[in-house]
Amino acid sequence: MFISPVRCTGSKRRVAKELSKLFPESYDIVYEPFIGGGNLLPYYKQDAKIYASDINEHYIHWWNYFKDDNETESLLMFYENCTKSNQLKEHYYELRKLYNLTKSSIILFTLSYMSMNNLI
Repeated sequence: MFISPVRCTGSKRRVAKELSKLFPESYDIVYEPFIGGGNLLPYYKQDAKIYASDINEHYIHWWNYFKDDNETESLLMFYENCTKSNQLKEHYYELRKLYNLTKSSIILFTLSYMSMNNLI
């Protein structure tokens, strides 16, 4: 089962398989207006061209990161370094302050994984 690295409220994760049964037999292009966690992505044809959007620009930024293996690796290293700290609570608050100053999508992603339910 595909587990999205991006977790968000309103996820299609639980219904993705059922929704995929409603896809047409033949298609070359997919317009995904609410990419969110991208839980429908594994159900699209491998050779289909996918155009994704979302009102939350952070989701788009994250998916652009995940498309590039090198960027994904550096993001995972950033996350790992943040969560290895013995002072996790203090580190979380430092990152939160930094996010409020920069509005960095990558810091928001890390904060979401450090939070209680990993949700945005």
